[in-house]
Order: sequence, then structure tokens, then C-alpha cells
Amino acid sequence: MIRATLYHRPSGAVLGHIGCADPADLVAYESADKAVMLGDVDAATQYVIDGSPSVIAVRTPVTLTVSPAAPVVGDVVTVSGLPVPCWVRYGDTLQQLNAGSVQFTPDEGEQHASLVGAYVGSVTVTVRGTTQGALDSDARWAAVRTATPAQIDTWLTANVTNLTQAREVLRVLILAVRKLGA
Repeated sequence: MIRATLYHRPSGAVLGHIGCADPADLVAYESADKAVMLGDVDAATQYVIDGSPSVIAVRTPVTLTVSPAAPVVGDVVTVSGLPVPCWVRYGDTLQQLNAGSVQFTPDEGEQHASLVGAYVGSVTVTVRGTTQGALDSDARWAAVRTATPAQIDTWLTANVTNLTQAREVLRVLILAVRKLGA
């Protein structure tokens, strides 16, 4: 079995690996945008210099930023600092980008994106559920989250003086109980 690497000619981004019995079969994978080189490319670099496919290029490091820093489900997240053009891998998806930033609405949990090709850089976005997001952004919850029972009593006496304030504290308490039950 012959192992080969399929890569994108313009960017050098590795698209995958191929195994076949006859080297002549590798030609079928080539096109104007795709090329094949014998062997496996180093998984750490994932980059091939077109014209010298046996050489793995040194990649340029790039610092990516995420906004908002602590997104909640439903937020539009912007990843900035992308070189133009570049290739980005999101899970198993490889996409070419021609802008300095990309926006997406991620699902809850950890989402990972990394640059592929001539640049190296990655970012992990941790998206909180709406209940956790509401708790984290509430000043009342922050005030009592790490407080002692005596500090909670003092805080309640000073901050809950009417029915409207009592309802707001009850709302935060219900969110916290809901989060514990999830």
C-alpha cells in the first residue's frame, strides 16, 4: 500500500491522506487546485510547499482574538487577527477565508479553530448556556457566590429592602437552582 498526501496547491494546506496499491492511481486525485505527494506530511505542520512537496515549510505564528471573550449560546462570535488569505480548520471542516475576521454562532461547549497552511495559530471558544450566562452576568450572584453565610445575611439586609428587589434576588436564586439541576 502506497501512502500519499493530498494538498491544496495555492495554500499548501493538507486536505487529507490517500492510500492506494498503484502509484499511477494517484494522478486521479490531482487537479488545478489539488496535488498529491508521496508519503505523509507531518501532522504538526500540515503544510506543503508547492513545487517542493518533500519540504515542510516553517509556518508563521499568528495571534487570534475572540470577541466576546465569554460568549453565551446565541451570541455571534468574531475571531479576529486572521491573515489574508488563510485556511482555517473547524473540527473536520477546512475553509479558505479572505477576510481578517470571521463570525459564527457556535453551539454550547468548547469550539476550536486553527489556522492551516502557511500560518499557525488557534483559538478555543467556550460557549456557556443561557442559564450560566445569566448567572455570570448578574452582580447579585457574583456578590453571594463565594460569600459566607454571615456575609450573605449582611448583603440581604443591605440590598433587599422592597418587594421588587426581593423578586430580583428570587429570580437569581431560581436560575442557580435550575443550573444545579441541569
